[in-house]
Amino acid sequence: MRWTAIVVVVGALVRVAHADDASDAETLFNEGVKAKEAGKPAEACEKFRASYEKNRNAVGTILNVALCDEEAGKIGSAHKLFSEAEARAKEQNLAEHEKAAQEHKDKLAGDVPRVTVGFTELAPEMKLVVGGDVVDTSSTSDIEVDPGAVKIVASAPGRVP
Repeated sequence: MRWTAIVVVVGALVRVAHADDASDAETLFNEGVKAKEAGKPAEACEKFRASYEKNRNAVGTILNVALCDEEAGKIGSAHKLFSEAEARAKEQNLAEHEKAAQEHKDKLAGDVPRVTVGFTELAPEMKLVVGGDVVDTSSTSDIEVDPGAVKIVASAPGRVP
């Protein structure tokens, strides 16, 4: 009986924390919009990114972070985010957002740098990180990256990265 009470309390706390994150995300998003309208793109992008960290499901936020990445020349990151925004907009029946995401994604598609990582042997529990993103070791071809130098780290327990 004690365990049930603890689970219920923890579940309630998680819901409150989630609601607080959603509220904070909306506040940060609105601050980003105001900064963008005031001609402060760096501040706007900072607010949009902070909002995205609080709520990774908000299509408008994802689109704005993707636009920030596109404007900063991070076209690999932007392309991934536009793809994510398109999928989420489709799930949420947001046709206008879906169309905008698709148009931006399609515009960038041919210019996105890609890398392929090959292994002679996969170690058990191997982890691959490309440009800061964890990549599934079973699909290591055609990995989208941002232009410039890309750090690639393969690691496994008991092995040197």
